[in-house]
Amino acid sequence: MHANRLAAELGIPVVVVPPSPGVASAMGMLISDLRHDYRITRLTDLGPTGFDALNEIYEDFESKAFGDLSNEGVDRENVTLEHYLDMRYVGQSWTLRIPTPSERLTEDRLAKLESTFHDSHHQSYGYSVPGEPLEIVNVGLLAVGRAPKPRLENVPDGVGARS
Repeated sequence: MHANRLAAELGIPVVVVPPSPGVASAMGMLISDLRHDYRITRLTDLGPTGFDALNEIYEDFESKAFGDLSNEGVDRENVTLEHYLDMRYVGQSWTLRIPTPSERLTEDRLAKLESTFHDSHHQSYGYSVPGEPLEIVNVGLLAVGRAPKPRLENVPDGVGARS
């Protein structure tokens, strides 16, 4: 709004005004996808006996996510869910976020979760200890509601200075 007058006072010959300035602009806020994170701490061993409780947590999170995003005007088909467990070796202080399948957790999927953890631990820290007991620290769900993206008109280049 004041760029031309300010530029004239400072002796700046050219003012460049992009059509959508700034990362934190109002436009960016309006077209950003909506994101909700749901997480609860459940310090437990990774084992088949706890899958029912984990599945109940995920079902509760999914219900909340679809409800929250629906209240914000996002249709169910525009929602993406990412399930995860924050896991560690028993006794460790740090955790690794391990993606889990969106299907119900079952005993059949236990070996895959363990393998994924060991691979991720080796990649992150340079070693893994297969056979060492694992524990879950957090159960989480990331829900993303895709917002419609507007078609922006092409703005012609300006010419000359106006004050």
